[in-house]
Amino acid sequence: MNSMENINSLSILVIDTFPGLLHLSGKLLKNNKCLTYLEIQSCQNLHSLPSELEKLTALKSLIISNCEELSCLPLGLQNLKVLELLEINGCHGMVSLPEDGIGGLSSLQNLFIESCHNLFSLSRGLCRLTALEQLSIMSCPKLASLPDGLQNLSALRSLTVISCPELFSLPEGLQHVTTLQSLMGYNASVLSSTCQFKIALFLNACASRKKLPSFIILGCLKIEVIFSGRPSPIIQDAIYIPAASILEVPDL
Repeated sequence: MNSMENINSLSILVIDTFPGLLHLSGKLLKNNKCLTYLEIQSCQNLHSLPSELEKLTALKSLIISNCEELSCLPLGLQNLKVLELLEINGCHGMVSLPEDGIGGLSSLQNLFIESCHNLFSLSRGLCRLTALEQLSIMSCPKLASLPDGLQNLSALRSLTVISCPELFSLPEGLQHVTTLQSLMGYNASVLSSTCQFKIALFLNACASRKKLPSFIILGCLKIEVIFSGRPSPIIQDAIYIPAASILEVPDL
């Protein structure tokens, strides 16, 4: 890796399968400020990313996957003003996301978080991502909540929450996201006597404004959907709930 430090004309950099890599060279990043795509994967012993990451002001895509010892994202992440895609996958050492760093990603359109087994908290800065269109959270077994303030995600079109068994509810503010077109939940398995994955408030709001093109809940053993009043039709395609105990279904 040291032999690459003097390269200074890269626009795409993929670092794949370096199990002995403990720290990524800051000089390599500093010398390649024109990078638009950076992917780091299968560096199982990588402990940290260099602060020079913030110098990549042209970076549009950042993908970090299967870096099991990586415990945090670097300070200065908010300086990546043109970043459009952030994907974090298989980083089991990560327990939270940096609040200021995430919240400053003013161009971020797609955020994917998957298989981070010790992640228990998402940054409140997430709610400042007014350009975010797609949010996907999958296989984070310790994640217990989504941050309040999701109503500020004024461009959000798609929300996916899959295999997050400790996630008991969707934030009430989600009902005010008028751009949302797709909501998918799967395997909300730790259920209370009424419902673990409450969606009533969200659906009530949708009923009063427009149709929700795609709405899917899979793997929930008990779903409670309660409406105040009789809503107009909102679900354009389908609700698919296999093996579910439905407590109440509204007239559509």
